[in-house]
Amino acid sequence: MKQIFIAALILCTGVLNAQRHSDYFVVTTKHDTIYGHLKYQTSDGELHNKVVVKVNDTTKVTYKASELIYFEEGINEYYSFVPAGQNESFFMRVWATGPYLELFEWEVPFALSKSTLIEYRPLLRWKGKKEFIDLDHKNWKKQLADLFIEYKELSDDIKNGRYPMDEMNHIVDRYNEWKEEETEGGW
Repeated sequence: MKQIFIAALILCTGVLNAQRHSDYFVVTTKHDTIYGHLKYQTSDGELHNKVVVKVNDTTKVTYKASELIYFEEGINEYYSFVPAGQNESFFMRVWATGPYLELFEWEVPFALSKSTLIEYRPLLRWKGKKEFIDLDHKNWKKQLADLFIEYKELSDDIKNGRYPMDEMNHIVDRYNEWKEEETEGGW
């Protein structure tokens, strides 16, 4: 009985691992979806604009950010974009999304950063628009408070320091929820 249980456990583990690899995929600019194990490293300046996909034991394909629209790596989602003032495509991680606003995080490669530390740049975008609002690390509270002036309570909470920068996603979620309620209430 013990051997049957161990065999079943090993089989289940194998099935779960195989299924887990199917959670990793890229979508090319040709709208092809490629599944496999992904290698996307950040914080080292090496692969900020590349993803290596191990499709099987013998096939690895490297994609540049300019060749991809989107990829998922576990719970993280990334989109390809060209930052303002750049000619090259990079990846930005989805931080918060909703019906009105989307928040992304771009880990700026050291070669482009003005800092010697790892620089994460929050980028805000109205749903359906192409332009990003680059949130400045020193003035992000003022930028968001001014942007959300129509939602006075949230704007005041931001000005009063209720949210630290690493909770910016909660600000965007709260705004999206409020805006959706406002829009539904108007009907």
